[in-house]
Amino acid sequence: MPQERNSGKSSVFKTRCDKEHKASLKCVEDNYGSPDSGSACRAFFVSYKECRRAEHAAILKARNPDNIF
Repeated sequence: MPQERNSGKSSVFKTRCDKEHKASLKCVEDNYGSPDSGSACRAFFVSYKECRRAEHAAILKARNPDNIF
């Protein structure tokens, strides 16, 4: 019998970009069905993506401080 990965528990997505994440989701919800929803929310998407990239770079640097990123 295969063993379940998370034993029925929901996973938790942890990030320091929570503010940007919530703002982008709110924009999508507010503009759902609008023909220009993608362009209306583009700034929120870019902001979230930049935050996640910076967060990821910080994690990599913490793991290997001698490596230049």
